[in-house]
Amino acid sequence: MKVLIIGNGIAGMSAAIEAAELDDEVILVSPIQSERTQSVMAAEGINAVVDTAEEDSVVWHANDTLESGCFLEKEEDVRNLCEKAPEHLKWLDEMGVLFDRNEDDTWKVKASGGQSRKRTVYAGDSTGKQIVTAMTQKCLEYEIKGKIEKKIGLYFYSALIRDEKCYGALFYNPESKMLIPVYADAVICATGGMNKLYGKTTGSELNDGYVTGKLFLQGVQLRNLEFIQYYPTTVQRGNKRVIISESVRNEGWRLYYKNRSHSVYFMEEKYGTEGNLMSRDLVAREIAMCPGQVYLETAKESIPVTPAIHFFMGGIKVDGMHQTNIAGLYAVGEAASKYHGANCLGGNSLMTAVHSGRTAAHAAHEGQGQPMCEELFVPYIEHEQEKIERMEQMSEYRGKYSATATLRKLMKIMSYGMDLIRDGEVLQDSIYALDSSLNELRTFPIDPMVSVYENYRLYPMAVLGKATLMSAVERRESRGAHFRKDFPGEKSEFRRKGRRCEMKVRIKRQDDRRSAPYWQVFHFRGEGRITVAAILEKLNERDQLEDIKGKQCRKIRWECGCMQKMCGGCAMVINGHPALACGVFINTDDTEILRLEPLTKFPVVEDLIVDRSVIWERQKEALMYLGIRKHPDPKEHDHQYSAAKCLKCGLCLEVCPNYLGAKDDFYGAEFANNAYLLHSSSLNRKRALEKQYEEHFAKQCSKSLACRDICPAHLQTLSSISYMNRR
Repeated sequence: MKVLIIGNGIAGMSAAIEAAELDDEVILVSPIQSERTQSVMAAEGINAVVDTAEEDSVVWHANDTLESGCFLEKEEDVRNLCEKAPEHLKWLDEMGVLFDRNEDDTWKVKASGGQSRKRTVYAGDSTGKQIVTAMTQKCLEYEIKGKIEKKIGLYFYSALIRDEKCYGALFYNPESKMLIPVYADAVICATGGMNKLYGKTTGSELNDGYVTGKLFLQGVQLRNLEFIQYYPTTVQRGNKRVIISESVRNEGWRLYYKNRSHSVYFMEEKYGTEGNLMSRDLVAREIAMCPGQVYLETAKESIPVTPAIHFFMGGIKVDGMHQTNIAGLYAVGEAASKYHGANCLGGNSLMTAVHSGRTAAHAAHEGQGQPMCEELFVPYIEHEQEKIERMEQMSEYRGKYSATATLRKLMKIMSYGMDLIRDGEVLQDSIYALDSSLNELRTFPIDPMVSVYENYRLYPMAVLGKATLMSAVERRESRGAHFRKDFPGEKSEFRRKGRRCEMKVRIKRQDDRRSAPYWQVFHFRGEGRITVAAILEKLNERDQLEDIKGKQCRKIRWECGCMQKMCGGCAMVINGHPALACGVFINTDDTEILRLEPLTKFPVVEDLIVDRSVIWERQKEALMYLGIRKHPDPKEHDHQYSAAKCLKCGLCLEVCPNYLGAKDDFYGAEFANNAYLLHSSSLNRKRALEKQYEEHFAKQCSKSLACRDICPAHLQTLSSISYMNRR
């Protein structure tokens, strides 16, 4: 078998080495040496279940991958990846990759974002570089043996496709200005993502998306282009966004922003102690929604961080063997859309590069190959060569067109439309803006200040950009790395079919006021649509409550009174959002994990019970009791009635960015409602109320109105604040 591999990174070299070991004839083509590919930038590590991984298993690895990707990928393909990961790791180790080891010579492992277990094996802070170095040496060995032929300095021009079969590829030599055909039985595309299309990203600008765009124009199917992972913590270094590894957050580094003189550790307040190590899409989105600059707190300093485009889950559509819809054409690594689904699990990208490369090499080896028919492509090659020569001649004439300006325009459009938080109108506007560039590029205008190839590549890049924007428009839901503020929920028709109805209930527990909190996970058999309160009741109804590991434990403590959203006792944090447990319905047939935590801004009494006495104490301090007239003003009656419905649940204080806890002197929204109620009806104490309002509310409220949106009683908070402010 003659195998052509396009791309010289980890995925491409994995395919080349595996094909050489299978005694296939390998031609490896790339415009640059391996040491300049994006693979060397991968510093995080590589995921695999190893003997040193505590309480880990292939099942856990697969579940984490599926959950992080929102179950868009086939479970069998993901499980195959996770099962073979330890084998791939040993393969790399035998190749000479210098992974960090413990004193007993076992591999060191660390945590990565979104993982339930520590399973990321690493080589210092340059895992990608170490793998590239070892693979480069291995490829050199096979070059010397004549099994691998490298062609460096050639740029992909087009695939040689006829009747939905691939017979090789056409490459452009910038030195000779000639097109060079390379024929093969199988072609493996390992050309990476599309970083150049977005400008400032964490990836290499050499990955411009041209190959994917050109193959798309030639009939190759794409998928999941809308899923683009933003790395949550990056810093600007020149024209580059440099990542700060999420492993440092596992070592105690914390995310926060400033609110007045206070540091708000927003991830911990919302998601508990594990908040800083949530999945990348969630952390990045939370950072983007913060009211000010976010910092990463270290032991010595605070570093300002910003989310930036990092990884592309979408790309060329492939099957389990990485075969495209074109016979003889395979795609691997970041160029292929496989395993990651809606979001890439931290540490999985390097493993999928190795796995996909080796898998495609085996598939190509076992394939039938394509009969050589060079004569069929001679007219096409001659026609394209004439086009190149005409473009070279046209480049002698200066015009008003600028390829650099066009590229910057494309970057601006794509960065604007495919932002971290997206909107349908913005996406549609971006498509209209891109159409004007496409109309201009269809005629292949020439900018003499850049090379012919750089002129030629812009049109396929723009086509790929439009396909990405259209994919984002069509996905009218929020899932993984794709968040639509006009469609914030997840559509049930996109959920995985045949999902297990057994759900995991993850509860943050605490034995008493002084003890440390801990997480405990329980199994719950689904019964359709049910409230969170009912789930807790059913768990406690068991004769013997056991967690997911079979450990017997005490009953879950939580408050409830009416079960009708009237008492406010069951307030808690449900899947990261404060709410009343009796008012939140869960579809157990579609939900995999339910996460329950106590309110974060009140002292914990036990499990999900918190001490909200601070609400009543502050009402006493403000003399907010009795004194209501028997016959209120009819004009104010409706609002007074509404203000009197406050449940004292504490949800308004939980979501308020101005309230920092029990020791804070800010009284919160329920104070404003009660102040209005008493001020408009009381026979006395009006001046006292006004003074308390001025001191403990008016000066500190930023009018975010998060309290209004969260209130289960739907109090007219804005009206109350407006009334009191006028006084």
